Amino acid sequence: MIGDLTLALRSLARRPGYALGVMLTLALGIGMNTAAFGVVDALLFEPPPVREPDRLVRVFRHSPSAALSFGPASWDDLEAIRQQSGSLSASAAFTQALLALESSGVPHLGIGELVSGDYFAVLGVEAERGRVFDDSEASHPLAVLGHRAWKHRFGGDERLLGGSVLVNGHLFTVIGILPESFHGLTRGVSPEVWIPRASVRWSEAGSPWVVARLAPGHTLDDARAELELIARRSARLEPNAPESDLVALPAAEVRILPQLDGALGDGALLLMALVGVVLLLTVVNVSHLTLVRGIERRRELATRAALGGGRWALSRLLVVEALVLALAGGTLGAGLAAVLIGASARLRPPIPVVDVVVDPALDLRVLGVTLAISVLAALAIAPARFAARLDILRELAGGPALTGSRGRGRIFVPLQVALSLVLLSAAGLCLRSLRNAGTLDPGFRSGEVVVATMSPGLQGYSPERADGFFESLLTRLRARPDVVAAGFASHLPLSFEWHEDRVTAEGRPTADALTVGAAGVGPGYFESMGIAVRRGRAFESSDGASGPGVALVNETLAQRLWPATEAVGRRLRVAGAEDALVEVVGVVGDGRYRTLGEAPRGFLYRPLAQGGASGADAFVRSGTRTIVVRVTTPPEAFTGELRGELRALEPNLALIRLEPLDDALGGVLWVPRVAAGVFGSFGLLALALAVTGIYGVLSFAVTLRRRELGIRMALGARPSDLRRLVVQQALALVLTGVGLGLASSFAVTRLLVVALYGVSPTDPLTFALVSALLVGVACLAAERPARRAAGGALLVSLRGD
Repeated sequence: MIGDLTLALRSLARRPGYALGVMLTLALGIGMNTAAFGVVDALLFEPPPVREPDRLVRVFRHSPSAALSFGPASWDDLEAIRQQSGSLSASAAFTQALLALESSGVPHLGIGELVSGDYFAVLGVEAERGRVFDDSEASHPLAVLGHRAWKHRFGGDERLLGGSVLVNGHLFTVIGILPESFHGLTRGVSPEVWIPRASVRWSEAGSPWVVARLAPGHTLDDARAELELIARRSARLEPNAPESDLVALPAAEVRILPQLDGALGDGALLLMALVGVVLLLTVVNVSHLTLVRGIERRRELATRAALGGGRWALSRLLVVEALVLALAGGTLGAGLAAVLIGASARLRPPIPVVDVVVDPALDLRVLGVTLAISVLAALAIAPARFAARLDILRELAGGPALTGSRGRGRIFVPLQVALSLVLLSAAGLCLRSLRNAGTLDPGFRSGEVVVATMSPGLQGYSPERADGFFESLLTRLRARPDVVAAGFASHLPLSFEWHEDRVTAEGRPTADALTVGAAGVGPGYFESMGIAVRRGRAFESSDGASGPGVALVNETLAQRLWPATEAVGRRLRVAGAEDALVEVVGVVGDGRYRTLGEAPRGFLYRPLAQGGASGADAFVRSGTRTIVVRVTTPPEAFTGELRGELRALEPNLALIRLEPLDDALGGVLWVPRVAAGVFGSFGLLALALAVTGIYGVLSFAVTLRRRELGIRMALGARPSDLRRLVVQQALALVLTGVGLGLASSFAVTRLLVVALYGVSPTDPLTFALVSALLVGVACLAAERPARRAAGGALLVSLRGD
C-alpha cells in the first residue's frame, strides 16, 4: 500500500490540473452534504443533553379536533401523574414566559422558563458553575442562568454567581450557570433563566409542558396505557372539559411540537435529498474525468502489466489514486462545511426577544459521515474496472483505442442540466421576488419612523403607573420640534405578532361573524404610520375607557360588512366585548398585515383605552405597547434621542426593540432572503457541475472517438467541421436537459408560491433567461473538447496507431 501510495502521488503530481479539478469538484459535493447533515443532525438527531435521554418522555394533552392537537397538560394532570403513575418514576413541568431581567442596572427582556422544583433532577442536568435548585427549594427566589445569557447578557461575570438579578421587578439569587450545551427541551429556543414556578409572585404561570422519566423495568407502552387510564378518570371528574387524551412521546423525538416536527422532518429530508443528488452528480462528473484519465494512461498501464504487474495490482493502484483524491476532496469539503455551518448559524429569524439557537458543529459524528462519503466516492470514481478490461497485447502493439461506455453521458448530462435549470429558476424567482418585495406598497410609510416596544407591566408597574408613563412619554415627544407625530399601538403590522377578533354587522346573526385581524392603537398612530383615513376620522383623546365604543375598519372589511352602504356611522358587534356594539367612526386604506404577498384582508382597529375592557383578543393583554414616532431627522440618529427620553422617565425600563421601522420590519423579508440564498447557492453549484459534466462527457467522447475523428480529418474534414460536430453533440445533450428542466420547473416552483412577491412561479422571463444561460455555458464548456477534436494531434495519433 505504501508503494501504491507513492506511485499514486507521483502520478497525480504529473497532472496537477487534473488532480486539483477533481479534488475541488469533490470538495463541493462532500462539503455541501457534510454541512447539510450537520444542520439536520443538530435539529433532528442529536439527543437532548440530559441523563439517559432514551428514558425521558414528554406528556401532552392530545385533542385531534383542536387547532393545537398536541398541547400542554394541566397542573392537575401533573399532580395526577405523580400520584397515580407507577411506570413514570418522576415527572416535572415547565412553562415559557417573557421576563424582564436586570443586573447591575442594565434591564432587558428575554425568554425564561418557570419550572417545578424537581425539573433539573428529572432531566439529570447539573450546573457548570454553582448548582441547580431542587424540590425542597421550590418556593425560594432562586435563579439558574443559561450559559448564553450569562456570556452575552451579563458579560460572563463570575461575581454574578451568588449575587442577585431582578426578574419582573423581584430579586432572585443566582445560584448556578448551566452548561453551554443545554438550551432546554425546545429545539431552537434558548431560555435565559430558569426559576422555580412556586416562587413567582407577579402572576400565575400558564399551562405546563410535562416531562417524565420511565421507571426501571417499564416501557413507553406501559406509560401510555397508564396515562390513558388517568385521562379517563380526569374526564369523569370534569365532564364539561373538552375531549382529549394524555399521550406520552419519547423526548428525543420531540423537537418543537409534534404537530410541527413533521414539517421540520420533511424539510430536512428534502434538504438531504437535494444535496444527495448534488453529490451523485459530482461523483458522476468526476468518474468521467478519471475514466478519461485512465484511457489516456492505457499504454502506461499495459506496460506495467507486461512488466509483471497483475490486474489486481493495477486495479489497486487506481483505487489508491481515487482514494487519495477523495480524501483530499473530503478534507477540503470539511473546511467548506465549517464555513457553511458558520453561515447557517447566522440565518436566524429576527424574532424580537427570542434567542433562536441552532448549533450545528463538525463533531466526530459529522466528520465520520464526511469520511464515509469520501470513501464511497473513491470507490465510485475509481476506474478499476478499466484495468480489468485492458487488452495488454493490443495496447502495446498500438491497437485502436478502447471504445464503449458512451451512453452514460447521454443520460446524466441532461439530468444535470435539468437539475441546474430547476434550481437556477427557483433562485431567479426568489431574487426577483426579493426585489419586488422592496417595491410593494404595505399600506403605510415606513421611512422616517422610529419604533420602541416595551412592557412595563412585566417589571411590576401597576396599570395606573404604566398609563402615566405612556402619557408622559407622548407629551415629551410631541413637544419636540423634530417629531411630526407619535402614537401607541399594541403591535406592528408585518411583525411576528398576529391577533384576531370575530365581528358581525349590527342586525346580522352571529353565525355570519367574520374572523379579522385586529390591533389596538391610540391617537396619533395613523399619522405616525402614514396610514390614510379615507372617510370619517381617526381616534382622538376623547375615545377613552368612559366614552362610547368606537372602531375603525379598513376598506376591505367595510366592503364585506356593508357592501351597499357607507360604513362610517354603522355599528358592529365584537365577540367577547362587554359593550356589545361599537360605532365605526372611520375607514382607512387597506394594507399588508401578516405578509407582503397576502391577498386583501379585513382589519379592525380599536382604541387602546377601550380594548382592555371590550376586546377579547384584539391585542396583547400583558400591557406590551409599541410607540411609533415619525420624525424629520434621520431615524438612525433619532433612536438615541428616543432612548434618552425613555431613560429620563424610567431609567430601568427594559425594551423589546428600539430601532427604525424599516429595520423592525426586516423579518418580513427573512424568508425570501433565505430562499434566494439557499436556491442561489445550490443553483450556482449545480451550474458548475453541469459545466464540468459537459466538459467531462465531451472529453471522454473525443478520447474514445480519437481514431474516428483522425480518419475524418485524413479524408478531408476541416477543423471547423470537427469543432461543429462536438458542439452539436453538446447542444443536443443540453437542449434535452433544458426540456426536462422546464417541465420539472413548472411543477416544482409552484411550491414557492408562499415566498414569492409580485412574480408568478411560472414566470416565462425567468425560465427564458435561465435556459439561455445554460445553453451559453454549455457552448463554453464544449470549447476545449472541440479544439482538441479539431487539433492536429489527432493526425499524429492516427499515424501512431
